[in-house]
Amino acid sequence: MLPAPPPDVRATVYLTVPTKMELDNETATFMCLAQRFSPKSNTFKWSLDGKEVTKAIDKCDKSEKKGSVTEYSATSILQISAGDWKPNTKVKCEFVHKAGNEEREAEFKPTVFILAPPEHKPGEPMTLTCYVKDFYPKEVFVSWLADDEPVTSKYSTSLPIQTDQIFSVYSQLTVNDSKWKNGTVFSCVVYHEGIDEKMLIAPSSQRAEFYLVGPSLSSVRSDTSVYLTCLVVVQSVKLFSIQWKVNGIVPNPNGHEQEPRVHDNGTESKESILKVFVTDWNAYALFTCEVKHLCSDYTQEKRISKTRDPKQPTVRILRPSDSDLSGLQNACLLCLITGFFPSDISVQWQLNETQLDASQFTNSPVAAHTSGGFSMHSALMLPASEWKDGTFSCVVSHESSQNPITATIENLYGHSCYWNPVA
Repeated sequence: MLPAPPPDVRATVYLTVPTKMELDNETATFMCLAQRFSPKSNTFKWSLDGKEVTKAIDKCDKSEKKGSVTEYSATSILQISAGDWKPNTKVKCEFVHKAGNEEREAEFKPTVFILAPPEHKPGEPMTLTCYVKDFYPKEVFVSWLADDEPVTSKYSTSLPIQTDQIFSVYSQLTVNDSKWKNGTVFSCVVYHEGIDEKMLIAPSSQRAEFYLVGPSLSSVRSDTSVYLTCLVVVQSVKLFSIQWKVNGIVPNPNGHEQEPRVHDNGTESKESILKVFVTDWNAYALFTCEVKHLCSDYTQEKRISKTRDPKQPTVRILRPSDSDLSGLQNACLLCLITGFFPSDISVQWQLNETQLDASQFTNSPVAAHTSGGFSMHSALMLPASEWKDGTFSCVVSHESSQNPITATIENLYGHSCYWNPVA
């Protein structure tokens, strides 16, 4: 009896939009990434305002064995002039596959702030303002929560305000002074195609937003000591204490606290810096940052240690089309960095083994995927007036490899090229 064929696996698809630097250099680059699908056969389709894009589109694939199933990933890159794309232009990527098709549309995601209330007399109501900016399309919904429950009082939200084809709104909620002082946590929740929610904790709350940041890869490899940072963001940092622990023990000294910073949205922040030996970091010591309100018995904590099982990135350079290299317009070299873990990574470009200035390329934000890995891309601008032939290299440093992982492409302005990742 023949064994059953492996099951079809539906892809997870992501679409990234151009960075500001790319648009400033008159190139709009879209990357459509399909991950963990099977079988291999697939097609990418792009459209601009409903019209299929027929110009050259670069594509690359990779595979990974998962038990009896080989899972595939594929990336398609669309590059158009910045003048052909505005926030109201609908750029759509469709991934066509046996297990099911997936569509993604480029969109501007909103940024959300809760503004601190103005000074008021004790006992009088106060007004909280939620500001939502830089989103597209204009359809958006704003609501409020009090201690994670819908508010019972009335609130008002403005109509979308349009500026340069993107939108903003603000919503205002009036609350009782007694609830504010008693520690009620008010949250502004924004629903949009590109965002779920964003909330800011009221100043009387005994909980803080805080972040724990590990050492940079370059410092781990070049220095004998490195620094960990615990960043606390609240309305009044003087009401919170910060304490470090190493493998459960309070170190001496217990970190150095920086001067507090006051921000435009009414919040304050404070950093505590802990100096540790690289040998302790490389020995997988567990570092804990504990944050506590002075009037509370509750302790918040975050932990960090060196990753025990890092995943090495796959690095590829995609060659521009011949029409892009005709000399009539600026071109762009795109380096795809996928499948790495953890997220800390460094990407540089070289020409004939000489490092290029950071102003000549732009690195996208690192994107997290449901598979647990990360991906990003780097775009090297090639102004038509400054073209130089030679060997271009995308050089990636990551803790999964002691040596940089390098992809190269040469004879760029001829008709042959290659990529050769070297670790």
